[in-house]
Amino acid sequence: MTSLKNPHDLLFKTTLSEQKNARSFLQNYLPSELREIVDFDSIKIEKDSFITKELQAYYSDLLYKVQVEGREGYVYVLFEHKSYSEKWIGLQLLEYMLRCWGLKKKQKQPLPVIIPMVVYHGQERWNGGSQFSDILEFKSPILQKYVPDFQYLVYDLVRYPDDTLVGIPDLKVMLWLFKYIKSPELIKKLSQILPFLAEEEDIRFLITITTYILNATEISKDRLIELVNQHVSEEGGKATMGTLQKLIEQSKIEGEIKGKIKGKIEGKIEELLKVLNWTAPELASKYASEIKSAKTEQDLQAIEEKIRMESEKR
Repeated sequence: MTSLKNPHDLLFKTTLSEQKNARSFLQNYLPSELREIVDFDSIKIEKDSFITKELQAYYSDLLYKVQVEGREGYVYVLFEHKSYSEKWIGLQLLEYMLRCWGLKKKQKQPLPVIIPMVVYHGQERWNGGSQFSDILEFKSPILQKYVPDFQYLVYDLVRYPDDTLVGIPDLKVMLWLFKYIKSPELIKKLSQILPFLAEEEDIRFLITITTYILNATEISKDRLIELVNQHVSEEGGKATMGTLQKLIEQSKIEGEIKGKIKGKIEGKIEELLKVLNWTAPELASKYASEIKSAKTEQDLQAIEEKIRMESEKR
């Protein structure tokens, strides 16, 4: 299987770019004082990423537009997938927030509130602080009012007890995998993680999970099939078992959604072709050239609609 350069980014963005998962994440992990003033029905996933190319191997990000106290605001989620915490994370957050505000300034719009969150799953305990002023060198409280400062929410997943990693099934699968993906307990914990997939109907999420496990661990395809057989009940998850086995055995997930990591149209094209090759190879062959020539998301949506209509006639 071709190695995926950044499987952590793939799982993070695939999962938290889904409206239901984003809502569950914010509802469960924002502090209660923020939950009271954020309108979760207003969540919209923005497409902008503020991470520079040289840092994309270490960080992923998502920006959610939400109503905060009845006004436009944002929640910025930075996912750090290094094995150790970063001292300068506050400075990086400030840079990304300034870029977001810079776009608003260009558009001559008011500057919105941005709530920064950091998700971390390194084996070392987080020591990057939770406040921007943690990295500034000053002692006297007199200086406090003269320096920029803000707090950011930090979620050190490895330190979270299992029973506090909550949310809807897809979200819990992502969080549990992130917590244990580098742990010697992973095989044992998969016995608790895999049953969540028993009722999973989203083939793209199954592809993502399979891709992630096979690219982020030393688990072989045969071993993963064995684990699926052991821990996804035949009664509740027969379809899921068959789907996962096909994905693994046929290696249809090789290179899955590579471009999607970059958030560009090329990734969406590759994703559609991969799914079609597995579910309807004859349609994949018929529409491959047209799909590859798509220039915008609107082009791709129009092609997907044509494929859907032709599929329904069969």
